[in-house]
Amino acid sequence: MHPFARAALLSAFSLFVASAPRAAEFSVLDLKAPNLNEEEAGDKARCHYRMTGTLENGDLDKFRSMAIDGGLLCLDSPGGSFAEAVRFIDFMQNGTRQGTRLEAGTRCESACALIFMAGIHHAFEVGEYPWREMHHTARLGFHSPALVVPQGQYDEGAVNAAYKIALQSVSGAIDKLVRKRDFDGATWFPTSLLSAMLATPPDSMTYVTTVGQAGQWNIPVRPKLAPQPLDEVRLKTLCLNVMAWSRDDTAPTDVNADENFLEINRSKGSSDDLEKVTVSQAGMWERGCRFEIKRGARLTSDISFVVPFTDINTEPQIAVETLHFHRADTQLADLDFSSAAPAPQPAATPAPNVSPPSPGGAMICTVVSGGRVTDKEPCTKIFREQTSTGAIVDYVWPSGGKTVVVMKMQGREINGAPGQWISPPPGLSGDCTLNMRTGNTFCADPG
Repeated sequence: MHPFARAALLSAFSLFVASAPRAAEFSVLDLKAPNLNEEEAGDKARCHYRMTGTLENGDLDKFRSMAIDGGLLCLDSPGGSFAEAVRFIDFMQNGTRQGTRLEAGTRCESACALIFMAGIHHAFEVGEYPWREMHHTARLGFHSPALVVPQGQYDEGAVNAAYKIALQSVSGAIDKLVRKRDFDGATWFPTSLLSAMLATPPDSMTYVTTVGQAGQWNIPVRPKLAPQPLDEVRLKTLCLNVMAWSRDDTAPTDVNADENFLEINRSKGSSDDLEKVTVSQAGMWERGCRFEIKRGARLTSDISFVVPFTDINTEPQIAVETLHFHRADTQLADLDFSSAAPAPQPAATPAPNVSPPSPGGAMICTVVSGGRVTDKEPCTKIFREQTSTGAIVDYVWPSGGKTVVVMKMQGREINGAPGQWISPPPGLSGDCTLNMRTGNTFCADPG
């Protein structure tokens, strides 16, 4: 086939768009908003720019001129050019990193959904993690690709050849996401999602509508649900969910079924104020999950992360949200997000989130991952803001990178992720913050 004809056919290849196309537009919202490497990266992160309309060849060049590293791209698109989506994925993962968000009432389907799944954040002291989130009223849809060729313009052989090339392109594009792993080794684009996508005809759509889909495919739903009372049913449901999701399996929904029988055992934790909770199948200690919570904890928010295990193999820590305590078949539309707001910690177990005022200056900064020290260097402590109710502190490493700790009465954040004050690990001292997204601990010691 002539190279020009092949290029024309490939440019025509796109993911199916059901409605009349409207060219993609990129609008700048607030480039001065803190980027995802700074302290407002969590639920407070603001969109730096927005993409609307149908993705076409060359659209990345429009976006490239405004993109900043650590930016947040909000999406509202029915899809469009698959080839251009692949270019976006390359740019976001190998060039200027971008997080992705679906705001209330928006849609992101087809090629747009691939861009959404490519959202990325580089946590300074650890590595790369997905940064993507959807509002519970947004529509995130996946389906298999369709070959779009003007009728009668090419003969059967040319169309078949183009189709083969297109399939190879699809395989390569998905491979960029499916084979990619985050810093903890977790899959970026689960194979179960790939299967669901390829099994959905081009004229249909598989939408993310349940707790199980969002959890298994690692798609955070916002706003976060308000904490709920912590009881045995919720503990067992959480464990069934994370055990399945850590294997990219569909979670069972009946905690009372014989095959899902779980026992809860409690023992002394790593300190006097903590207890270790193990939820195991049939009491055999071969499959289950474990976590530590403060003694007397009463809310789902008291569990920061959970570790699923099989036999003696320990899986990475999984950050926990109230959504994960619901049955996997629960429809997102049936949940009450109207009361989604952080709840105060129980009065009996206040967390020391705000440290006493201390001067800035020279410190020793240490990162502990998996029980071992992975980084320990001199650093400089700089108070960006300090009030009677909290502080924002930059810890500047010799490389120029920063670890940002936000301390408030109601909790902590570290590099935009939820954080929690903890006692220093053995052999360390100073003020220590647990990153509840990565499971790593950051300590700053004046020496």
